[in-house]
Amino acid sequence: MEKQLNRYWKITKFIFLGIFGIITVIIIWVSIDWYTGEDPFLPKTKTEVVYLQNKNIKLYIKTRTWGLAGNHEQIFITKTNKGIYPDSLTDIVFNTDVICFKVINDSLLLVYSPRKPFAYNLKNNYIKIITVNGGDSLRDLTYNFKNYGLKRIRVYSTN
Repeated sequence: MEKQLNRYWKITKFIFLGIFGIITVIIIWVSIDWYTGEDPFLPKTKTEVVYLQNKNIKLYIKTRTWGLAGNHEQIFITKTNKGIYPDSLTDIVFNTDVICFKVINDSLLLVYSPRKPFAYNLKNNYIKIITVNGGDSLRDLTYNFKNYGLKRIRVYSTN
């Protein structure tokens, strides 16, 4: 009987410490995000505005991350600045953490991406998407995008 009671006590203590540890981690995670002024349960987003003067079109290039570790990433191009979620019926959506872009003659947005967009329903003649395949081409673009006159938008940093 004493062995069973001792065993029961060890299991109860293990469960209690596990629950206490999980609650502590959640409290620390939430308090750090709230301290920085961000809601920990909403995706982290950034927006870059691109204006094509000759076409009189304003485009928004938005980035977002979500997930418990923040490791789900997306960049999308939209014509509206509403919301933080892409509309796969009207937007161009990339599942990548970086794209490079350039406005040509104030009428064409040239986008370089390491992956093809999985949703490309924004039918237009003012956005051209170039998929950069291969390690050398992608590495060259990553390190020399400024030399090519491109801007870069990344999910995890500002440059």
